[in-house]
Amino acid sequence: MPDRAPSPAYAGAAVGWLTKRRFAVPPAVEAAAAQAVLPAAGQADEMQWLLSLLPGLKERERRALARHVEKSTRAVVSCVPDAASSASETEGPAAAGSLSWPDDVAFSNDYEWDGRVPPAVLERYGRRGVRRRRRAGPCTRVEVRKIDDESHPAHGERGLFAAVALPCGARVLDYVGCVSLGEHEDRSSDYVSEFGEEGELCLDARRVGNEARFVNDFRNTGRRQNVEFRLRRASDGELRQGVYVCARNGVAAGEELLISYGKSYWRARVGDLDAFITRLPGESGGAGAVRGRDSL
Repeated sequence: MPDRAPSPAYAGAAVGWLTKRRFAVPPAVEAAAAQAVLPAAGQADEMQWLLSLLPGLKERERRALARHVEKSTRAVVSCVPDAASSASETEGPAAAGSLSWPDDVAFSNDYEWDGRVPPAVLERYGRRGVRRRRRAGPCTRVEVRKIDDESHPAHGERGLFAAVALPCGARVLDYVGCVSLGEHEDRSSDYVSEFGEEGELCLDARRVGNEARFVNDFRNTGRRQNVEFRLRRASDGELRQGVYVCARNGVAAGEELLISYGKSYWRARVGDLDAFITRLPGESGGAGAVRGRDSL
């Protein structure tokens, strides 16, 4: 038996098959389905691990489970880097400002799909045809910088800045992370964005993502929101969360990109928004209460 559990995609497909047929799901399989994507030990080893926890299955049921899992995991887009690209994807974007990339965050422009996302949802929102890894490098339109403005609510933390002038309506980059069902959202994460055409999914950049994870909220900065989230379809059919310029006059080079996390985001964290807001757009003042996306 392998010395560790298989990838979440593999375990998640098994959970779906067992649940539909009302078989008891071993806790170890449920735990494997909930973890971040890990390099798989190999399909044969993964199936051996699963079947070792399901001794009560008949032979025809074992074969049916194996066929279902193999078919389901073909559709899953995993962003586990291969040997040739692991360094460039995990070390972070060298050109994204002078700041080092967080050690506990994998840099990627690929979406990671939680193993519990049903195949039908992957079919609706995932890539179509040949699945190629997206570029591993940084976005040349932005820079990640330390915020030096002492009146900024995220003073001393990271922020996302325009490296070039960006016109209104321009797509800056995509917000990248792990896609999961809304019911499996990590409530402790500050990097979650609503996702899906009906808002039924969530996109979490806590452990994997690109420069977009450092975009700060406009509240208490004294400035207005200048970018927003918009869903888009990539050329390969995948649904993506784009970050677009919404400021009428565009964004100047060197200007911080500011978005709205949404009222529900802040209510869940601070409660009373009226008491929370200490500085309106256009006002000057001391540091507010909003915290940035990542401490340095």
